[in-house]
Amino acid sequence: FMPVTSSTPLVAGPLATAALATTASTAPIYRWADSGKTVHATKGETFKVRLRVCSDCGDSLRFTHRPDSADVKLVRATKRSTAKPPAVGGEEIETWTYQAVGDGTTRIALAEHSAEKGGKVVKRFSLNVRVTG
Repeated sequence: FMPVTSSTPLVAGPLATAALATTASTAPIYRWADSGKTVHATKGETFKVRLRVCSDCGDSLRFTHRPDSADVKLVRATKRSTAKPPAVGGEEIETWTYQAVGDGTTRIALAEHSAEKGGKVVKRFSLNVRVTG
């Protein structure tokens, strides 16, 4: 047994490189700053919409327009808090992963509703997605 120390060289071979390549996500990620844009996707490609919301404040995201499933399909939806246990609250990061499936243009639109402001919309997000074969 030989302990690994900072002076022990680490060797990364082709298998390690391949493992890193397969775990890295190359899917484009669209955030609040991308709102209003038109983006392009080729059939089979995936992309993500990732938005932060102050869930600790009672804010929530709601779809105001879901994309046409003939153009893009939802592959996965996740929520993750920025608070590190044992802390609670913080911002919530919501991510929707979509796959382009058909030729056409569709729209994804969400609104952030504020609990502190009686459920009023405080922020809007929209993304036009143009899918080609």
